[in-house]
Amino acid sequence: MKHLSAAGALTAAAACFVLSALPAFGSDSGTISATVAAATPCITIDTTSVDFGTLGFSTSSFFSAKVLSHASAYRNCGATQEAILARGTDAQSGTSAATWSLTQPSWICNIATANGYGLELGSDLTFRFALSKQNASFETLGGNASGYLNLRIDMPCTGSAGAGEKMNFQYILTAIF
Repeated sequence: MKHLSAAGALTAAAACFVLSALPAFGSDSGTISATVAAATPCITIDTTSVDFGTLGFSTSSFFSAKVLSHASAYRNCGATQEAILARGTDAQSGTSAATWSLTQPSWICNIATANGYGLELGSDLTFRFALSKQNASFETLGGNASGYLNLRIDMPCTGSAGAGEKMNFQYILTAIF
């Protein structure tokens, strides 16, 4: 009988060994769930309003302009490199219908340059960048990089609308990938 029990145990052990070497039966598919967060272009601007003070109109013998150095800090608030686009707007009076068109003003004033003014933007990376009303590539900013913006206005020529009025305009920065 001892011989039979030992033979039975040996048979059971051999059966377990054979069964463990066979593939396990399961379903015909498997799933791994995954997620990813897409980066978002992001820019912060510390100073959102500036005042150039009172400036005279440009003349044929004097080009009236002003630069505000380090007018605002800006930062890529994302971890991914992004391109910064820049544009400006026409200037509008807050009290009348006076408008200045954003153009590249002439160094010599004549009737053709009345009501046209210029805006420029600069930074630690870009010295002077003339703005238009359409987005244009200003610079590339690395992830979490920051710098300072220099703002410039080139005044329109004598004879333009808006004498004695406060004119409102914008520098617009847009971050893209």
